Amino acid sequence: LRLQGEKAELAMEAGQYKRMVEEQMSHAEISFALLEDLICQKEIEVDALEYQVEAYRSQLLSLGCSDVTSFEDVKLQEDLSLYDRSQTPSP
Repeated sequence: LRLQGEKAELAMEAGQYKRMVEEQMSHAEISFALLEDLICQKEIEVDALEYQVEAYRSQLLSLGCSDVTSFEDVKLQEDLSLYDRSQTPSP
């Protein structure tokens, strides 16, 4: 009888643990889906902004500005700048 009680208690604990893990997994899956959506939205925004930059670059070139840095050059400079900042230890 004592063993049956212990077995029932263990089964109840296992069930609670299983429900807790399932809830955590559900929360993680929802969070992951939201992050995927956010990343997709940001990628769309980046594409739109890159298109705008190129459109403005074309306008400047058509107006006679010949010293227009290409988007790739600007992006490379920004990436290097961000990399340098990330490598600097913060105080």
